[in-house]
Amino acid sequence: MKKLGILANINSLNIIPEGDEINYMKFIIDYLRQKREIVVMDWRDINENLEVTRHLNCTKQGITIKEDKSDLNEICDLLFIKNLGKVYAEKEKFLTLLNSLNNFKGKTINPLESIKNNFSKQYIFDFQNQNFPTIPTIEVEKNTTLEELKKSDFSFNVYYKDQPVDFVVKPKIFGEQGVGVIKLSDLKNEKEFQEYHKNNYPIIIQPLMEEIKEKGENSFIFIEKEFIHSVNKFTGKFKINSCKEASYTQHNATQEELELCNKIMENWPDKSNYMRIDLIPHKGINLISEIEAANPAFYFENVIELKDNFVKKLEALFLSFED
Repeated sequence: MKKLGILANINSLNIIPEGDEINYMKFIIDYLRQKREIVVMDWRDINENLEVTRHLNCTKQGITIKEDKSDLNEICDLLFIKNLGKVYAEKEKFLTLLNSLNNFKGKTINPLESIKNNFSKQYIFDFQNQNFPTIPTIEVEKNTTLEELKKSDFSFNVYYKDQPVDFVVKPKIFGEQGVGVIKLSDLKNEKEFQEYHKNNYPIIIQPLMEEIKEKGENSFIFIEKEFIHSVNKFTGKFKINSCKEASYTQHNATQEELELCNKIMENWPDKSNYMRIDLIPHKGINLISEIEAANPAFYFENVIELKDNFVKKLEALFLSFED
């Protein structure tokens, strides 16, 4: 059996985040360590030479911590890259690690190229150009003014014919967990906008979707393109990825939703072992909001009746690498 390594935030494994029912990564580790030995690491504890300065040895007998230097290639040969935490403030360091992992002799889940590419929202433009139903999106040019942005025209998108009541701007690259996502109306003047643009460049603009505040967003979880579960996330606000403010309920996926998700996965350019697809209902049409193949929340920690099925599917994914 391959030696499994998991990237997780070691310092938070005994903490249940505000708004969550359980600590999902601890649940995964406790389940898997009954069946196989696991090594758990924080990505910040792995240097460019793939030396690990701290890791947890997790077995059926218990969990012990080791703080001596170890070679990543010696302590695991299958690496589950998932629980990264917020990397926006440390994105250069994280990209350095991803490049260093090219020297990892084992396999990674997800594959490195899939993770690297998914940190950009270029996929929204790619699907938009292929006439998929997406939230209409424009990349903001460097010399754009605030007044010009307020006149953004989304008529090119056949799935959206409303007049926006407001706009949302967000980073195109490394936009995660709502970091840098704001309403355009929150920027009071040109100086504030230019400062925001400089700090978050490149940025994209989208119409504010009123349906998010009214109905929330539906997230669909897949492992090896197999549908696992779906969850509705709701805050009553335009941002819905803050766990402590959100409510989560199991969503009964429709055939139409799953057909769109399957079409997305068929056209996804990279191999991905797991993926989350977010859709927003808009006047009878499901619009693509986000696709996560780098560090997706799986949301079973908020709807705990989903947890047993999910972790069994995850275990099957790891076992498939034994072939």
